Amino acid sequence: MIIYGEHNDAPGTIQFENANEGRSYPFADDAVLQASDGTALGEWVVSDMHLVIPKGSEAFVSSVHISTGMVAICVKVTASGRLVSALSCMVEAGKFEPFVPYRLEKLHGSEDVGGIVTFGIIDFTADAGTYRFDDGKAVLCESAVSKYVPARLRKIIDDRNDKSVAGDVRIEFSGYVGASREGRSVRLDLLPGAATALMSKCDRETPVNPCGATPVASINGVRADDKDRIVIWFH
Repeated sequence: MIIYGEHNDAPGTIQFENANEGRSYPFADDAVLQASDGTALGEWVVSDMHLVIPKGSEAFVSSVHISTGMVAICVKVTASGRLVSALSCMVEAGKFEPFVPYRLEKLHGSEDVGGIVTFGIIDFTADAGTYRFDDGKAVLCESAVSKYVPARLRKIIDDRNDKSVAGDVRIEFSGYVGASREGRSVRLDLLPGAATALMSKCDRETPVNPCGATPVASINGVRADDKDRIVIWFH
């Protein structure tokens, strides 16, 4: 966008982030910026944002807090109603610069989710307040989000003979291993008693107390020296 000043014929250029202060971007056109308490977040507060999230998920702003000392924003990433990740950014008022990208730090979830946020010109007094949005209200537009296909196991290869299997593979575990599915992931846990049952023959046959008596390891928290000596002085 090119503008001309009232007393200056030289054209000027409005920055991309500055232009966003007057439009819904980076939020979707139908996003609702009205907080749960009825207050409305000004469109100039968040002027730009970009996220990298898994394919099949969506991102939305869950809260924005503005006070005389800081501005903070929290973003949620969900898939089928399940929380995938949460990101946040907090900037002190004294160090705040409008139209400068700030990194969104991970609060919860995948290490492969990240992003940046750019704030507009914020009046830390007039815009002060805590704006909490219901899930799915302050949704980001598609152009502000890059989606990737999460990495996963695609093939199992036996390095002894180079044979491989792919697709739906049936895997059977011993009776000491519990297997469960979490989405597209498989979780393996040792069942109670498995640690003892899976001990080697040598470990199982080792006496619990090979010395025949309970050894003294320390006295009132004082341990032996490098020659295994504990000296007691009687007064």
